[in-house]
Amino acid sequence: MSELEENLKLYEQPVFINLILLIFSITLFVLKLIFSILTKSVALQADAFDSMTDIVMCFTALIGILFTKKKTE
Repeated sequence: MSELEENLKLYEQPVFINLILLIFSITLFVLKLIFSILTKSVALQADAFDSMTDIVMCFTALIGILFTKKKTE
């Protein structure tokens, strides 16, 4: 771990920020999917699956951050 990362508080670290974004994106996806099923809204269902791309991006960024950390250690 670099000296810069050691001085960062927990909420300033990239892994923590990315995990919060991932949790928020998953929650948003689930809520949109539930409400789209309840209201039978195809537009809301499409928006829920569009939110799934945000989840994939968060996973990709998290893997990138973890590989970068592993490589520098």
